Amino acid sequence: MTLSRKSSRWQIAAIVGLIVAVALFRVFRATLLPGLPNFSPLMAAAFCGGLFLPGALAWTLPIAAIAISDLVLSRALGYPFFDIGQMAGWVFLVAAVAAGRWAARWKHL
Repeated sequence: MTLSRKSSRWQIAAIVGLIVAVALFRVFRATLLPGLPNFSPLMAAAFCGGLFLPGALAWTLPIAAIAISDLVLSRALGYPFFDIGQMAGWVFLVAAVAAGRWAARWKHL
């Protein structure tokens, strides 16, 4: 079920909190648990943000979450912030948000 315009602030706050938590988990997983490779629920959070969050928040929160976590990871792990791999990841993240926005249009979800 998608959030309507009459969604409670608690629902939106919960979704925002979960996306922020996922971004923080991404940083902690990469710095503290390097033995857990390629596990980051941020893409799923981007899709769900696009599906459930209203308006511009659906776009800005997931994109800001990955940009900030990429910046922290680049400083902590010493890799460049802007490279082709990062840009590809951002393109796919935007695609996940777009897919969530597209899915939100359907009444049966």
